[in-house]
Order: sequence, then structure tokens, then C-alpha cells
Amino acid sequence: METESNHRVRFQPFELDLKSRELRRNGLRLKLQGQPLEVLTMLLERPGEVVTREQLRRRLWPEDTFVDFEHSLNSTIRRLREALGDRAEDPRFIETLPRLGYRFIAPLDSQRDQFTEPVFTTNGSNGKTEITALNAEAMEFEPVPPFLSTEIVTPNLPRREYGWRPWLAGASAPILLFVLLALWYAHQPLPPPHITDVVQLTRDVRFYRKEVIGTDGARVYLSLEPRALGSVPISGGDITVTPVIVPEAKAFKADCLGDLSPDGLSFLACGAVKDGMWENWAVGTSGTPLRFLVESYDLSWSPDGKQIVYTNAHGDIYAMTITGGESRLLLPSNGVLPRCPIWSPDGTRIRFVRGTRIWEISSNGDNLREILPQMEASVRRYCGRWTSDGAFYIFLAAKSRRSGFQIWVLDERRSVFHSPNSKPIQLTSEPNPWYLPVVSQDGRTLYAPNENRQGELVRFVTGQFQPYLGGISAEWLDFSPNGAYAAYVSYPDSMVWRVNRDGSGQIQLASLPPEAYARGLHWSPDGRLIAFTEDVAGKEAIYMIPAEGGTPVRFLPDVKESQSGPTWSPDGKWLAYWVNNGDESSTSGIRIVDLATRHMTHLPSAPQNATWPTWSPNGRYIACDIDWLNAVQFGIEIFDTTTQRWRVFPQPSPPNYPTWSRDSRFVYFLRTQEAQPGVYRTSILDGRTERVVDLNGFQTTGTLEKSWFGLDPDGEPLLLRNVGTFEVYALTLDRN
Repeated sequence: METESNHRVRFQPFELDLKSRELRRNGLRLKLQGQPLEVLTMLLERPGEVVTREQLRRRLWPEDTFVDFEHSLNSTIRRLREALGDRAEDPRFIETLPRLGYRFIAPLDSQRDQFTEPVFTTNGSNGKTEITALNAEAMEFEPVPPFLSTEIVTPNLPRREYGWRPWLAGASAPILLFVLLALWYAHQPLPPPHITDVVQLTRDVRFYRKEVIGTDGARVYLSLEPRALGSVPISGGDITVTPVIVPEAKAFKADCLGDLSPDGLSFLACGAVKDGMWENWAVGTSGTPLRFLVESYDLSWSPDGKQIVYTNAHGDIYAMTITGGESRLLLPSNGVLPRCPIWSPDGTRIRFVRGTRIWEISSNGDNLREILPQMEASVRRYCGRWTSDGAFYIFLAAKSRRSGFQIWVLDERRSVFHSPNSKPIQLTSEPNPWYLPVVSQDGRTLYAPNENRQGELVRFVTGQFQPYLGGISAEWLDFSPNGAYAAYVSYPDSMVWRVNRDGSGQIQLASLPPEAYARGLHWSPDGRLIAFTEDVAGKEAIYMIPAEGGTPVRFLPDVKESQSGPTWSPDGKWLAYWVNNGDESSTSGIRIVDLATRHMTHLPSAPQNATWPTWSPNGRYIACDIDWLNAVQFGIEIFDTTTQRWRVFPQPSPPNYPTWSRDSRFVYFLRTQEAQPGVYRTSILDGRTERVVDLNGFQTTGTLEKSWFGLDPDGEPLLLRNVGTFEVYALTLDRN
């Protein structure tokens, strides 16, 4: 005969009745049924053992059932955990084994007789009914039958005076006060972390950009520009340089050397570009490639070093084992490219950046949520890393674009006695920007680069570079038609200025909002106005300002599309500019406005997406960059207004800042992303390209691609030389 104890399973504070298929919590029935209840039953049938995802699929969804199994099972497990009050990242009942299945880990009550019903017998001496087999848990769930007689007998004891009661009453007041103070203290947030000391670790002029990619406890590893792996003792000193070998790599950026592996033996490095993505390799600390991993954008190691998480060109997030095999889609794209995916130290969560926000998912792709949604919308959030114990999340954020990123911390400590700090804390302050830190193994030191941005305007004349206009930190220079004045944008604070040709008489023409950058200055042919592009968080518009200074006025304020790169025709009748609507459709391209009638025309579509037009001095040609982010072939495109046709002048790497010679025969430009950086010029007659200034060993700077180039009225090249510093510091984090 089947007994009731055979079909009840108890795990505190829950009880599952397998016969009635009811789940109770402390005697109260829960609304759990269907597939979540079926999964719980399977797990309880094999406590402590793994129930595979395939076993769950066969039981829940027969072969002839058409369903998105992965999504449906994840949803079922999530509903079951919600009913049990369980968490995937800190499980009490159901443990997730990634890519394998689930396991019930809570202990079951082994006392099966706890489900035995009370047995009622008759006492022969008094004839009253008594309970001889009593289960207190069962009494809690089952009401006392109404026919059951109960009797409470109170003994007749003599009354006694207790002399200690007045003392207890007097002592209770301070005890109560102590308890209240303890409760108040327990609900106070922990003291916020802060930086107590900053020590400079590097002083090396051989390499400007020094990104920190990891530490093994004795050394700090650096990504150096140009391609090299560096290391410096944690106490500071000389940088040891190790060349990096990545197969078929033809281009390199400093951030192409990525995170150090958890075992400290290898790091991530990107190689050749294929299908719009970098080839990524695991490279040993000796600089030798170990294995190819995946074609992707950003990627990072899992805490155990056995997996990587990465993003692809479409904006999807994947995970895969480093030994190969099929990648797992964790999160499909929403149209915004995610950056800097990183695993939490316990391996249960992955955080990443979309746009200016930080997001998080569980390691199986569930539970998408925004981190710090209450933070001010104007603050741009960027990449971050946890301390090894998961107590703090260190990340970058900027209150304005021009100020650069600062280091912030989110206190994620949890304590029975203290409530967490829900607001992030800014650890560093302006004026110089900080870059993403690496945290020491004990979580008490941050190793981070700091940049002091400063440029020196120089002119290349008689075979050498000489300071120009007193060596001011200026870019986007354009000269008045008579050559007496120059308008420029100061670097890095992006203010619009005017100065005399001899460097005297500086006048600030315009002050831009903190979120704005000015670029692409162009003086009107009559010398009365200066046009420029104002970029606010990637949204560009054209403004005009009087040459004597004043309030900038937006050009074509009713046009909602993005406008940049204004350039006047030499006779002052037309203004050409670039429309960038984020695609290669007919909505993007070069527009020309008749300044008398405000009538707008479109130039015929260029062979490739043309950007930033520049009118030739003779008025016949308009030279444009090719949008190199979407380019099939780098180069310069020139529109002939006489023939109404485009010509393409291919180049091996992106030509930046196309600038006409005074006789309209050559287009000068800057090339930095190749083995022979320099100032080049291309003849529009025969297409021949030659290098006119060798820039090997010359460090440029500026707001766009860390560079700027132009010509003075005599046709001599102008450049902004980098005279800033970029060094690594150790910041002591007081965690209290």
C-alpha cells in the first residue's frame, strides 16, 4: 500500500506533493505548475545529480513539438527560480552547469516520518483522546479537528515576589538604546572607497601610448605603440620591451593588445582584418603566437581562462571555449555595437557597454539589465573591470567629452550589517583624462595610464620642423583671404580663436558648450564670416561666426540631417558640405547651397561614400575623403564641376585632411597608418603620388585620429606635434 510519505518531498521551507502536484512554502500553496513544476520534479528525482538539457528537452518537448528550445528552457528555469526565490549567480537550490544542464543542490529532509499523520488514541484512565504520534510540522499544516477535546490545566502555585524585576526594568532602557543604535549602525552604508596615493611608474619617451593590459603581481604588462609588449615592475622603473608576432597582421592600434590571461601566461592580440573584423590570437608573454581564437571586435577571458566572450561585426555577443568548437550566442544585436565585454570574477555575469550605457547579462545570456540607470544621462559611461573578489566595479566615465574619462567605482559589497552604496563614486578628477585601469590581485592598487594632452603647432620649412605662431596648441587652421589672420581651434579645449599672422593679437571668437567640439574651419572669401562644424555627441551641424567674434549662428537650422565640412566656392556664391546619415544611401553625400536663394542641390553620387569636401582655389574641383570606415578602396575622390564627373585617386591607406595647393594642381594629405608615415601629395593631372615630408619618429596629435594637417599661405605643411605625456601610475585604493 502506498503511504503518504512516499509522495512528499521536503526541502526547507518547501514541500512538494508528487501526487497532487502541489508546491507549498511554509504550508501555503504556490502557483507553480506546468513545465517549471515538471523540471522541479525531475531535479528532485535525482538530487545532487546532473539533469542534462537534452533530458529536459525529451521530457518537456517530445520530438514532434516545434519550439525554440533554448529560449523556452531558459524561460522555464527562470520562472522556477522566481518561485523558489533562487538566483542563478548565487544558487541555494538549482545550480546551472553551463552548456550541460542543472543540478538540485539543497539538502532534502531525511526524516520521512515527518509526514506521518497524528495518531489519536484513548487514555484508559480518563477516557480522553490524546495524541501519541505527533509531528509539529504536520500540526502546522493540518488544522485540529473540531471534535478533538483539548484541556489546559493550570497548576495552583503560590505567588512569589521577584525582587529583580525593578532592576531589570531599569536596565532595559540602556539595553534597548544599545539595540537601536546597533540597528541604526547596521543600516548605514559602508565608508566609500577613495584614492589615497598616486605613484608614477613609467617615464619613457620611446613610446607615447602605454595601455595597461594586466598584472601578474610582480609586473604590470603594457600595450605599447607601435606594436610591442612592455612590462614594468609594480614599483616602477624601466620598461622591458618584447616584440609581438601576429600572423598576417598589416595594421595595428595600441588597443590591439588585450587582456592578460588569468594564469598570466598569454594575452589577447589582434592581427589581420578579415570581413570587417580583426583576427584575434592568444599570444604568449614571449611575444609568440599560441593559437588563433576568433574573428571579432572586442573580447576577454573568462575567470578560469577556458573561455572567451566576444562581439562580432553585427553587434552580437558570443562565448566560446579557447580550444575551439561552436560559439554560443548570448545576446543578439540591437543595432548598437557592444564594447568591452567582461566576465564577473565568479563567472556568472557579463558586463559590456552599448553607446554610453553599461549593461549586464548572466553568463548564459539571460537577465539583460542596465547598470547604473539612475546615473545622469549626460555622463558617458565606458569600459570597466572588477576587483578579484567582486567587491568593486572600476569603470570609466566622463561628464563632458572634452574633459576626457575619469576613474569611477561602484561599491558592490554586500553585508548583513551594512546596506550597499547604490551610487557610483568618482575616484579621480580633471584636468587630465585617465584610461582603463587594471586592478592588482589584492584589489588595493589600480594601474592606469594618464594623459597630459598638449600640442605644439609646427611648420615644415627648409627640411625641418619649426614652431609656428609661437608653438601654440592649435589645429584646424584656416587663413583669411588676405593672409593677415588665422582662425584656429585650440587643443584640447576646443575653443575658436583668431590670431595675427605674426602670432600676436589673439582673440577668442567663440566658446563652445562642454559637450561640443569645433572642427573644419573655413573663412569666407569676403573675409567677413568663418564657418565651422560643431560636433555634439556625434551630432554635427554647421555654424557661422563673424570674423570679429560673437555668437555662433546655425546654418540651415531647419535641416535635421547631419551637416559637416563646410567649404565656400572661391566666388562666395555657394557653400558645399557633407551630409552623413549613417549609411551609404542617397540620403548621404555632398550638398551645395546657393547662398543667395538657399536652393540646395545634390552632387551626383560618388563611386564610394564621399566625405568632407574641399573646394579648389580655381573653383573647378571639389576634393573629398572616402569614408574609410566603409571603404572598399582608400583614396581621394575629386568632382569636376565642368564635366560633372568623379575621379578616384586610390591610396594604400586612409588619406587624412585633403588640402589643395594654391595652383589647384595638387591635393596634399596626411598618412599615418602605415610603415612610411608622412605628408603626401597627389597630382590631379596624372594621379602620381609622392611623399613630401617624412614623419617617421614624429608624433602627431589632435582631436581626430590623434592628428591634424594643413598648409600655410605659402604652401608649407603645418602639423600639430604631440608634446604631451602618457605615463602609467599606481593608485592606492583605500577600501576601508
